[in-house]
Amino acid sequence: MNNVYKKYLRTVKAFFPVMGVEEKKYLKNLRYAMYDYCEQYHEYTIDDLYREFGEPRQIAHEFYTNANQKLLMKRIHIATFAKRFLIVFLILALLATFTYCIFGYRAQKIFEKETAFSEEIVITK
Repeated sequence: MNNVYKKYLRTVKAFFPVMGVEEKKYLKNLRYAMYDYCEQYHEYTIDDLYREFGEPRQIAHEFYTNANQKLLMKRIHIATFAKRFLIVFLILALLATFTYCIFGYRAQKIFEKETAFSEEIVITK
């Protein structure tokens, strides 16, 4: 397969906000149909794929018009919640790491200041 095939699939996948089981099955069937088309016609362009399979936006629209809307909205809400939770967690982890580094640096400076240095003087005659 050439890069046109892969580019078209990436573009189609970009129009799917969440990737559930139904979406994966739909895209797998599309990939098989595209594979058969590409094997049959070795010389093809992106315009040929658009004519044969449709615009990526149309493909996603067809899928979502036939999908269960309640299930889809639930999955989108869960995905949104998971993304927000991950962002908050990463920000808190970054702040905790930053605070730990500041306290470690201060403790090192205090340790260096309070460390007693000894000097040995040797007197020879």
